[in-house]
Amino acid sequence: MGPRIGRFNEDNSESLELKGHSVPFTALGGFILMFGFLAFNGGSTGAISPEGTGNTVALAMTNTILCGSFAALTCLFIFYVRRGKLSLLLSINAALAGMVAACAGCDASQPWTTAITGSGAAIMYILLSNAIVKFKIDDPLDAFAVHFGGGSWGLITTCFLRDDGILPAIFTNGHVGHAFLIGKLRIPAEIEVKGLDIYMHGESAYPLHAYGHGWDDVEAVRKMTAAKKLSNGPVPELSLEQLASAYEASTLGNEDRKKSVYHNPQHYEHPEFHHKGFKKIVPKPTSRAAVIRE
Repeated sequence: MGPRIGRFNEDNSESLELKGHSVPFTALGGFILMFGFLAFNGGSTGAISPEGTGNTVALAMTNTILCGSFAALTCLFIFYVRRGKLSLLLSINAALAGMVAACAGCDASQPWTTAITGSGAAIMYILLSNAIVKFKIDDPLDAFAVHFGGGSWGLITTCFLRDDGILPAIFTNGHVGHAFLIGKLRIPAEIEVKGLDIYMHGESAYPLHAYGHGWDDVEAVRKMTAAKKLSNGPVPELSLEQLASAYEASTLGNEDRKKSVYHNPQHYEHPEFHHKGFKKIVPKPTSRAAVIRE
């Protein structure tokens, strides 16, 4: 079909600018498209009521807005540096290119990645828009630069920047992979199941039986020890460390339990218990009558 009449000079050696009818109407159309992108990306889940879907929709909409905003700001900055002006029309197209770029991974990328995706989409849009003019192709809406430029850039960045992408994998393996190898990022499996309150802080947040993962076994140790002391005289008030030691002594055959920090109070990590781990605790005796009342 060829370009429109007046888009290039007679020998097609130079491009000529064709003014649009109304910049305000162009801005209104751009706003409608941007607003529609929220439903386009957010509604791609096909549902919102299933568990977790609402968070996905919210993340997709947030990334879409941020990506378009970064693209528009990047285009405005580049155009201002080159021409000393701020172009509304270019910023609208760049924002659309940024939202197109967000389509590929808006539901599985962190919001900070939109700065890279959006800014790169704006640069791709500018490069392709200028390339089309040099090839004497008449694209009145810059649709190719917006959709192909933004879309291709979004596909590339999604592979690298999404939560399970290439860069997070490289960072994890390169920077903390050695920590995984020596096991410093893991706690004992028993503690992971039972909870970290006692392990990390040396105190329970709730009654021990409320944990439901084995901490209430210590209560059995308390009763057993108290019953043993009852026949020999006053019953001492048992501390957390003494209960742990008694429980450890009753499970010496279990190697995993012996490695548990809770069952070996000499290895408490919390500074409050460092001195208690190596200090011999002398129990305070109580009367037989007090024990019977309890």
